[in-house]
Amino acid sequence: MLNRNNLPDLIRMIVNFPELADRQIANAIGASAESVRTYRQKLQKVDRAKLYGKDGELLDGYDLDGVLNSRQDRASARTEPDWERVEAQVKQGQKREKIWRDYRDKNPDGLARSQFCAKLAERDHVKDLEMVHDWQPGYAAQVDFAGDKVTYRDAESGLDVECYLFVAICAYSLLTFVCAVPHQNVINWLWCCTRFFEFLGGVTKVMITDNLKAAVIKPGVEPVLQQHFLGFARSYNLAVTPAGPYQARHKGAVEGTVRIIQDGLATQLAEHHLYSLEELNAAIAALLPRVNDRLLQNRDGETRRSIFDREERKTLQPLPVKPFVYMETRGPQKVPQNFHIPIDHHEYSVPYTLAGKQVQARVGLHVVEICHGGKVVARHVRSQRAGHHTTAVEHMPASHRAVKDATPEGFTIWAKTCGPSTERLVAKFFSQKILHEGLASARALRNLTKSHTAARIEQACERAWQLKMPSITGVRQALVLLQDEEGRAAVKDALAEVRGTHSPNALVRRRAMEAQRTQRTTAASLAKRSAGGDA
Repeated sequence: MLNRNNLPDLIRMIVNFPELADRQIANAIGASAESVRTYRQKLQKVDRAKLYGKDGELLDGYDLDGVLNSRQDRASARTEPDWERVEAQVKQGQKREKIWRDYRDKNPDGLARSQFCAKLAERDHVKDLEMVHDWQPGYAAQVDFAGDKVTYRDAESGLDVECYLFVAICAYSLLTFVCAVPHQNVINWLWCCTRFFEFLGGVTKVMITDNLKAAVIKPGVEPVLQQHFLGFARSYNLAVTPAGPYQARHKGAVEGTVRIIQDGLATQLAEHHLYSLEELNAAIAALLPRVNDRLLQNRDGETRRSIFDREERKTLQPLPVKPFVYMETRGPQKVPQNFHIPIDHHEYSVPYTLAGKQVQARVGLHVVEICHGGKVVARHVRSQRAGHHTTAVEHMPASHRAVKDATPEGFTIWAKTCGPSTERLVAKFFSQKILHEGLASARALRNLTKSHTAARIEQACERAWQLKMPSITGVRQALVLLQDEEGRAAVKDALAEVRGTHSPNALVRRRAMEAQRTQRTTAASLAKRSAGGDA
């Protein structure tokens, strides 16, 4: 068979030297005489103008083969499959063999299996071609989530928590930013994008994203962005360009960086013991310079960081004056009798006076606000612990606060507000081998505040120590003694005021009266004895 590379030489010799025999031409170009005879006949049937290009030069071997060996007549007799539908079926995971058999069942005169697969592979080859982008400094950023997850161990529950790695790069310098979030929802997505631009110190003109639901509601030729993400983009003067569906190469730079992160940084994170999301992100930030400060290949000793600092930083747009803050408004709900409302499997308290009333929650990444009547009535740090609750002490009624504070720590704090003697006595209650055996005595001591002031309890505790009765019984007896002493003193002061005992001569008169009383008593006693003796 004649090689296509030799076809231009064959046509040139047939056209320019028609007097040469077929055997002579065949020997000159290394082909068979039969091939020369076949192409000589084809040249007689074809328009020779089709053999030349617009510049008057003879076409190359591939194009000449298409002109002289046209398969249009044979192809026209066969029904071509719907190639777009075939490609969609292949993407869905259907086998090529089954797709071809279904096609041949409907078109018995259709393409053979080898021709079907060859044409499909040719279409795939054309689509797989990669375009080399000439990115400009500060123009585009590419973002994506890594497929592999990282974990940390929750310090309270002891369970491993899986997190997603958000990876973002500047398309020109390849400067890389990475952080971890527990979910790929809107709140975490916007938080990641905000942190990325804060990391850069500016904003690129374009962001190329994946088609995750937190960013894109409807992908396609005219994609529809998620409304909060659209607000974020407008706030940052940012144009968002989602990659085409199943077209990872539209953001090929970040895809390559994701592999670097998964192979290097994620493996190094697994060597550390991390007990919170904050610790995880702190560890990522500490390891990230190993990526950005690493020498790049074919860049003459440059790093991602050096290229960004020298060429790209100055081309970024400025950050907005006020960063974008996302707060998701949840539907109204009725406050139950435990005055806690559920938000994402975690319960948050509201003032107990709102039990049975309607409230509405506004949820951010790190904060939860609960509103009633248009006013914020509760604000909590958002928690990711499902099945638990967050309660503010000021939201509880007094009876609940008393129960909540009925712990050694709570009683100790209360005792400090009374005084050192009370604190010393409470410490004695909890100095037993079993710590909680002192709860009853401490609770009884604190219950005395219902009828006595903190100062009076401190005095009673001090008197109990003086009486060597450091117990709740001693304190009660001390309270009785203090009350009696104060009562006697009050009566004495009242009598003194009435009798005028505070004047200078009152003492002399009182002593004289006491002397006279004594004399009368003595005289009466002597007279009685004398009368007894006479008898």
